[in-house]
Amino acid sequence: QWLAQGAGIFGIGLLLDQGGDDIYRLGQRDSTLETGLGQGFGGPSGIGVHLDLAGNDVYSCFGEPDSGNGFGSLFQGAAAGSFWDLPGGLGILVDGAGDDAYLGSSSTQGSGADHGIGVLIELGGNDFYTAGNRSQGYGTRTGLGVLMDVAGGDGYDCSEGRHCLGVGENLGMGMFLDVTGSDRYKAGMGSMGVSISQGAGWFLEVSGNDKYAVGENSIAFTVDSPVDPWRVGVPGVAVFLDLEQRSPMPGGRRAEPGSAYFLPRGEVPGLGGGTLGVTSSHPEPGGP
Repeated sequence: QWLAQGAGIFGIGLLLDQGGDDIYRLGQRDSTLETGLGQGFGGPSGIGVHLDLAGNDVYSCFGEPDSGNGFGSLFQGAAAGSFWDLPGGLGILVDGAGDDAYLGSSSTQGSGADHGIGVLIELGGNDFYTAGNRSQGYGTRTGLGVLMDVAGGDGYDCSEGRHCLGVGENLGMGMFLDVTGSDRYKAGMGSMGVSISQGAGWFLEVSGNDKYAVGENSIAFTVDSPVDPWRVGVPGVAVFLDLEQRSPMPGGRRAEPGSAYFLPRGEVPGLGGGTLGVTSSHPEPGGP
């Protein structure tokens, strides 16, 4: 099964469910397109929309994992194309209410590539998200990926992958936002507000007593790589912001003098004792 449940390529695909406890399952990898596509996927010149208004739902999309350099699934609010030749479209998944589970592999849950925009919006409920590489608010190659959860005590697990939870790579932008609830985060390396190759990564946690477990090179971390001369001067921006953090933060982050700062609880004016991390970079031509 592929190209289903709200997927569009050179057209519009729409799925609307008004209520009930549903199971949405996709997974077979297509040999021609080299990926499975659905549950709010926008391909070249396409718009894919998946709307579920209520119910305790399960979204499942286990495609073949990527090799580390490519894309594996493209589900659950994802968009991609082939960069200059065929720019990506718009993929949106919106779930209105209920305790939902999002089970995915790579490039899912708000992932945008090749000028495409992938968005997952969860409006309420105690939800659980699991994903592999390049997911949960990830954008690359001028794409935009957004994952926003408005309410509930949620769990996010991408510990088996990397580059999740607000990561921008190669001039792309990834944004993650959780508004309310005490949440649990488990992530692999290079996650939670990370910039790679002049991307912009944003992680914003508004309220709740949250728990974090994260791999190395994470939390407001920037990674530069050799760039073309025309990209010199384009900054990479990485932002991690928890406005109401009460639990100890993990110690795996790196903060270099002059490029990053972290303010513990009680030292962020006007933020009610949160945790803030910001880094930015200005790469030099031909080197990191």
